[in-house]
Amino acid sequence: MEFNSFQVGDRVQLSEDKFYRVDPNDSLYPGLTGTVVAIYPNGDAGVEWDFDKPQRQCHTLDGSCEDGYGWWVPPEALIPEEAAIVSVDQAALLTILSEGG
Repeated sequence: MEFNSFQVGDRVQLSEDKFYRVDPNDSLYPGLTGTVVAIYPNGDAGVEWDFDKPQRQCHTLDGSCEDGYGWWVPPEALIPEEAAIVSVDQAALLTILSEGG
């Protein structure tokens, strides 16, 4: 996906193929999810990450999110958030379908 198809409000995750890390001790890791809250003039995405608590290396993205949750990320390090896969009980599904549900 090209970065220009991302918009403020899109859900994204860090790509494992293009993993981006600030430093070896930080909290950004492949698969981490967040929401695009800003787009920097150079094309980087301002992402508010889904941390349980503020992270020391993160910031406000120039006032776009709460301190400790934001980080500018190069577009090649992002992919759209994957949809959750729901497991279905096959027998229950067949019962519902056979009853016209």
